[in-house]
Amino acid sequence: MVVDHLHPRLAIKRMALLPIFAPWLLSSIISYNPVLSYFCAWLGSFFIFYYSTKKVLRPLSSGVPLKLQVMRPLILIQIIFTGLMCISAIFFFLDHLGFYFWSRLPRAAFQANTFTYQLAYCQRLYVFAHAALVFGMIICLRPEQRPVFRWQPDVSNHLVAILCIVLLSSYGLSKFSALAQFAVLLLPVARTLSAIMVLWGLTQNKPQLLLAGSTFLCYQVFQSAQSGYKEGLFVTLILLAAVLYPRYKHLVINLGTPCLLLLLYFLPTWNNTIRNATWIDELPLEQATEQAYDQLFSSNDGTVKQNSWAFLTNRFSEISMFSKYVEHVPANRSYYGTEILQDAMLALIPRALWPAKPNTEAASMTRVYEAGVISEHSDASAKTRTVVDGYLSAGYAGVFLTMLCYGLVCQSLCNLAERLFGGYEVGCIVIFNGMFQQLWRGNNLEFIINNVVYGYILMMIVFNMLKHIGVLRPSDVDQ
Repeated sequence: MVVDHLHPRLAIKRMALLPIFAPWLLSSIISYNPVLSYFCAWLGSFFIFYYSTKKVLRPLSSGVPLKLQVMRPLILIQIIFTGLMCISAIFFFLDHLGFYFWSRLPRAAFQANTFTYQLAYCQRLYVFAHAALVFGMIICLRPEQRPVFRWQPDVSNHLVAILCIVLLSSYGLSKFSALAQFAVLLLPVARTLSAIMVLWGLTQNKPQLLLAGSTFLCYQVFQSAQSGYKEGLFVTLILLAAVLYPRYKHLVINLGTPCLLLLLYFLPTWNNTIRNATWIDELPLEQATEQAYDQLFSSNDGTVKQNSWAFLTNRFSEISMFSKYVEHVPANRSYYGTEILQDAMLALIPRALWPAKPNTEAASMTRVYEAGVISEHSDASAKTRTVVDGYLSAGYAGVFLTMLCYGLVCQSLCNLAERLFGGYEVGCIVIFNGMFQQLWRGNNLEFIINNVVYGYILMMIVFNMLKHIGVLRPSDVDQ
């Protein structure tokens, strides 16, 4: 009976192998035409997402709607990670071909030069990395696993207290340098917990949950808007939309889409003004905010439009930086081999045990400077991404192994979180997407491996604490 039950699942997974690599194979065959090859690889990411969710995840879920699994890695991480890695590259490519926003005519559309071939090659690497990532996730996919532990029936009545404990714990741990990384991991947990509180407050008619959750999320938005960084605003919007989508699909689409477009259009100018005023001119935050408002609503010189397009082509998309790595390695420098992985392993050693440990940020920026992506005298941080580190390590083989392991780790951690923390809503949404939120968009191997290792340690500590105090109970115990 076990064999009969597993056989169709194994067959579905095996059938997924060839189709998800088909876009890369096809784009490689037509590589003699760089523009056509690029668009084949770019559109291939849409196909991989469709095939992996509709043709693999849905059959394995036995009737569970995809909207009730939207925060599982195969959907959410694939949308964010591959969206930023693969899909966003279209803006830079169109700009390269001559499509400058909606107000300019094509300059040299479809002119195939050396750089066009290079961009097409990078996009083929992207779609290959996308396929390897999804392959890893599919291997470990367990959409119907039964949780080993369950929560007390009245746990929703204590969510406000739990949120306060998480925030106080994060604040307390941040005071100890040796434990500061655990404090950093707890803040996203508080954010995902707040999103769940908003959902449960609406669906269970509990205004105290709605008020507490929305208050913390609004505070996060306010802090992010004044920090000069864009990521916090996008993360909060995506998180809230993903949590509310299963119950309020049309509302999320009708409100979320215009909000996202407005952020993409106005936020680059807002952030540039805040950064220049507070970081360079050292003005008070109130004065910087006034300047940002004036820049947004009083500018008639096209500054907002230019900043938005510059963000889409150079910051939102990272293919221009990837092309510099591809040009540098292996032509001017041999592949790194296991060097990057060794640095990542050394970065795991706590500074309390190794006071002379090299600064991880500075060490990881060395390969950025070597490739000439940015100048050593620049204050900007342009760390490599996971797929870039894979390529720098061993070319196509490095990309495959790195992204395969990335997918395996993402799905395995999600499976474990759901088994230990009572299922999808808390295990996947709060624990996995909170403690391992860095996996959403990726980072270099030094920071990603650090997040996975210490996130796993923190997850097991939280699990054992909750089990010890009786908040989590074995599923086979009577109610």
